[in-house]
Amino acid sequence: MTDNFPPPSQIFRNSPAQAYQGFVKGARICFNNLIKEFENQSSYGEPKLSIPIKRFSTYGGDSAEWIKKHFDYPTQRACSVDYCNMQLAGTGWSVTAIRPAETRKQTWDYEKDGWHWMSFPALTVDMEWTDAK
Repeated sequence: MTDNFPPPSQIFRNSPAQAYQGFVKGARICFNNLIKEFENQSSYGEPKLSIPIKRFSTYGGDSAEWIKKHFDYPTQRACSVDYCNMQLAGTGWSVTAIRPAETRKQTWDYEKDGWHWMSFPALTVDMEWTDAK
């Protein structure tokens, strides 16, 4: 009955780095792709941005694995928000949310011998200008 209450010497709380262990690689990839899309999609005078990120696997038949991980795991999205904000510190920009989204892509269907549209997981990154450098 008292197994649920260990002695103080055995109580362990995860630091944020330990809590997000395994999610940092995906967060780093997300940030690198956010940089590319920000350069392409940002425009003068917009204090709030919603940047869609679409990446596909090597052969184009599915979304990239890191996108699927963000799509499936809220913890991955939370880690990526924290990581992006840590990297953006001092720039005036902050990431407010990373939301799962879907995108459509035309692909070749060998069974039907023709092109058709398919839905794939994607991400939408919400950013805002805080002007607090």
